[in-house]
Amino acid sequence: MDKGTFLWFTGVPASGKSTIGRGVEKALKERGIRVENLDADEIRANLSPDLGYTAKDRDLNTKRLAFMGKILTRNGVCSIVAAVSPLREHRDRARKLVDNFLEVHVMATLDTCKHRDPKGLYKRAERGEIADIAGWHMRLLKSLRWSSIPTRKTSIPVSTRSSSRWKRSAISRRPRGQPRRTQTKTRKRSRSGSEDWVT
Repeated sequence: MDKGTFLWFTGVPASGKSTIGRGVEKALKERGIRVENLDADEIRANLSPDLGYTAKDRDLNTKRLAFMGKILTRNGVCSIVAAVSPLREHRDRARKLVDNFLEVHVMATLDTCKHRDPKGLYKRAERGEIADIAGWHMRLLKSLRWSSIPTRKTSIPVSTRSSSRWKRSAISRRPRGQPRRTQTKTRKRSRSGSEDWVT
């Protein structure tokens, strides 16, 4: 049985991670690909309601997400995680657990995220209630191997199509440790915003 691919979306709050993750999940299911979306907020609410947002709790939550992804991909299910996960070490830990791992940094400006603010985090921060938002109060450290999807100039639906096409092509990638094939960008792809990917 072929192993699944682990796709990890990282980015600041309100950048569009969960929205793109759900879009990719839908697109892959429509093509008959087995996939599970491990949304970080849903996992936290249902499996880890006792966790807060301390450094220790963030570490434990991402560790649980990585382990769940490992189990699923081992059984041939493609896994999607959408989590802020600002620390590089958390994402690298997940990368080491599976053979096929893809990290995507969903990018949006601070002003764009403040305007979206679906959870009201930025408003709370402006009132001084919280001071731990990645990309504002703390850095989001990029890994050395990642790709980017901008969601300011490119609409989230377009970003979703770009990501799902890339994800489908990645399913046939070689296991970890073997040479990686070079992706060739075409004119058709550039129209969908994928020219901003770093390969």
